[in-house]
Amino acid sequence: MAQAIACDLTRLATLFLADLSRTELISELPRDVHTDVAHLYDARTEKGPGNPETWRPLALQNRYTHSKIARLMQRLDEAQVLDDTLIYASSDMGDPARHSSRNVPTLLVGGPRLGFRFGRYLNLRAVKGKDLLPHNRLLVSICRAFGVATERFGHSAKSGTVTGHLDALSA
Repeated sequence: MAQAIACDLTRLATLFLADLSRTELISELPRDVHTDVAHLYDARTEKGPGNPETWRPLALQNRYTHSKIARLMQRLDEAQVLDDTLIYASSDMGDPARHSSRNVPTLLVGGPRLGFRFGRYLNLRAVKGKDLLPHNRLLVSICRAFGVATERFGHSAKSGTVTGHLDALSA
């Protein structure tokens, strides 16, 4: 992937890293990661602290996945294209046991030429108090970083859901 970007064969690539069920890539994980890890995950909630013992297996999978992202970043840097590259990594769920799309972990890394300030944790919920910020605003911000002048990403009956960007990402 890094070589294809470096050779300008493509300017966009998608890498999908699904759960590791039945891959046996990590010996400490059960054979069925989906059922025996994701569905047993017990998150911290308003009602209680959750169960940290259920966090470790998911952390092992996440460490493996994020090590692949780090490796891609190294290859992009070696090919001297990381400065102009954005890697957007996300999960499809914030709490896999509940199939919840709230508090979805998102990683945005890349080069300095994109206008984002990297190397920090952003709690975007705090930006608007208790309101949840729509994911579409991140996508608008990414479009803008690559020169696409837009104020919206997607369609919705509630225009606020698909309109706007994230000032907090700016350098």
